[in-house]
Amino acid sequence: MQKTVPFEVFGMNQYLKFDIIRLAELEMALCQSLPMILKSGNAGVNFCLRALPIALKQHYHKASPEMFVPMIEKYLDDGGTLDDLAMPI
Repeated sequence: MQKTVPFEVFGMNQYLKFDIIRLAELEMALCQSLPMILKSGNAGVNFCLRALPIALKQHYHKASPEMFVPMIEKYLDDGGTLDDLAMPI
């Protein structure tokens, strides 16, 4: 299983990528199982900061949540919303 979703928020030709290993990594990062994450619908700042380094590691090899803070801030300052950022994830 490998799923990708186009995601050009931070750069052209980028995509989110999740496979079983990355989904397990996301569960560990959020301390919740995938069904609980989906059921809660809680896709706030913490969710984005934890998910983006995992989903975009093919583009940002040494990604960390802190690396995405200025990118998210710029996206929001430019008129984007947190929901628009979290929805594709």
